[in-house]
Amino acid sequence: MLRKQPYFSHCLAASLFAIAMAAGSSACCADDLPPEERTVLLDLYHSTDGAHWENRDGWSTPDDEDTPPCTWHGVICEEHWRHVQKLALGSNGLSGELPPHLAALSELRSLALAGNRLSGAIPSLAGLRKLEYLDLSRNQFGGRLPDLGDLVAMQSLHVADNRLEGPLPSLDAMPHLQFLVIADNRFEGPLPSLVALRELKELSASGNRFSGTLPALAGMALLHDVFLESNAFEGALPPLENLPELRYLRLGNNRLTGHIPDLAGAPNLQELDVHGNRLDGAPPRPPPRMASARLCPNDLAHPSADPRSDSRWNAITKTTPWWRDCAGH
Repeated sequence: MLRKQPYFSHCLAASLFAIAMAAGSSACCADDLPPEERTVLLDLYHSTDGAHWENRDGWSTPDDEDTPPCTWHGVICEEHWRHVQKLALGSNGLSGELPPHLAALSELRSLALAGNRLSGAIPSLAGLRKLEYLDLSRNQFGGRLPDLGDLVAMQSLHVADNRLEGPLPSLDAMPHLQFLVIADNRFEGPLPSLVALRELKELSASGNRFSGTLPALAGMALLHDVFLESNAFEGALPPLENLPELRYLRLGNNRLTGHIPDLAGAPNLQELDVHGNRLDGAPPRPPPRMASARLCPNDLAHPSADPRSDSRWNAITKTTPWWRDCAGH
């Protein structure tokens, strides 16, 4: 028995320690959210008709202080349940307006509310300096996009398919932005400079009312997709130099003039769409990997001096001759 006593004592101590840890964990994680964060969640529920959400697990009794918000559907907290890090309530039947004080969620990394019926203005995003992912697409938001100056950690910004209008605010505060998806709104005026966005991979701004000249693209080494069709851009196409990752370039249905620039700086370009502009001159030689293109209608001239280029464009556009629907041949 004497030999068994240490083993028993060890097991008892271990059991007591495990119980204490479990109790401590339960105590720390029951509801350690700051009151202001819980208030934002409650306001979100009440202002977006929470009683009619498709999934409101945990939210059904949001005023019950014994229900930890970190267990509610779509609420993801950091390890110790002290702050909300993600809200994932996409396609969940939210309707109405967002509460005005989202900045109280100071540790928020991701806000995903796409595919609901949210309306009104997007509230201020000031103070959300850790926000990396914002998806408010496919809603009914109107008015102007708020200032983006505090979104210094932003990597992926999606507000497509809304009713947003006015000029786009400066993008300079988001050096880590990789995806800018703002298509199918009513934005107008010039597209802001992209110079600060050295990590940008996708620029999707088609179906708006942007005007002025196209932004400079040269040297954006990670840029993969550029979708700027169906706007009111004018002037010449920018140089397409040092764009090794560019795959898709869609600029159709604008008011662009001048020549199509040399495409050698985009060796991996697979699709080019410049139809419905006022471009002239002969198109350059297509890159080796290009598989699809729309060149006409435009005022492009037949490049009779380069029959091999003609043949390639015929195959790529699936039109023989490729200039058949252009006015300038």
